Amino acid sequence: MPLTTLLLSLAILTVAGFTQGLTGFGFGLVSMALLPLLLPVKEAAVVVAVLNLVTCVFTLWAVRRHLCWRRGRSLIVGSAAGVPFGVYLLAHLEPAPLLRTMGIVLVAFAAAELLTDARSRPRVPGWLGLPAGFLGGSIGGALNMGGPPVIAYVYAQPWSKEEIVATLQLVFGVSALLRVALIGAGGLYTAPMVPLLLFTLAPMALAILLGTRLLLRVPLVPLRRGVAVFLLALGLKHALFP
Repeated sequence: MPLTTLLLSLAILTVAGFTQGLTGFGFGLVSMALLPLLLPVKEAAVVVAVLNLVTCVFTLWAVRRHLCWRRGRSLIVGSAAGVPFGVYLLAHLEPAPLLRTMGIVLVAFAAAELLTDARSRPRVPGWLGLPAGFLGGSIGGALNMGGPPVIAYVYAQPWSKEEIVATLQLVFGVSALLRVALIGAGGLYTAPMVPLLLFTLAPMALAILLGTRLLLRVPLVPLRRGVAVFLLALGLKHALFP
């Protein structure tokens, strides 16, 4: 791998790690938005899949004191059930209806966050974790972009910033572990990926640590609002232009 490509890829993955540490998500979104400009798409996807698992482990370790296993249980069960359903949909449906459905759900969650006062906002019931996980798993199985429904659900809960980030790492970490195992079974790892994977670990770990430290200093309300704006923009894009 050329040195320039290695350094630029390293910079992208480090920024993505910082984003993950601060918000609990974003590593895949940032990485896959920029890394294919430097690497073949398939190679970039494999690199991101491996490092996403590492990122989830690092971030979860940084906020481990705030992890409550039962909060992520329904999301994990729903995601596990949704993935094979998503693969089935991929084989039988066009992707546009799936993207539009996800877009409508995201717009509804984001609008509720932005248009209602935190004190008067109705609490999202815990049982919705199962359908949110199922929707995320289905879209992930079909289109490899199932994170937003889970993010929307978790950020709508009356939890602390640290609890939100910890729960997201638990759910995404389990999904990432499954993807890495499937990639290995498919023989998709190649030798040119090894230097990038090795050189990225240290700076990415530092970026995650910086993000989680900054998380302690960012008020929850602005963080929730920022995430809601991101989800609203993403939802409108997929609802109108799937």
